[in-house]
Amino acid sequence: MKTLTIIIPTWNRAIFLNENLKILFSYIERGLIFKILVCNNGSTDNTIDVLIPFIYSK
Repeated sequence: MKTLTIIIPTWNRAIFLNENLKILFSYIERGLIFKILVCNNGSTDNTIDVLIPFIYSK
């Protein structure tokens, strides 16, 4: 099976990032294998706090 790599650039878009990651992680249940690279460009909102639960999820 092929692996898809998804790159998400972000800057102060924690709300949108959370929704996008929830949608992407829902595809795991369908058997899709992917890597997600989030490029944070110095956000001053809670972008890092949004990412932490996804980093440690299965």
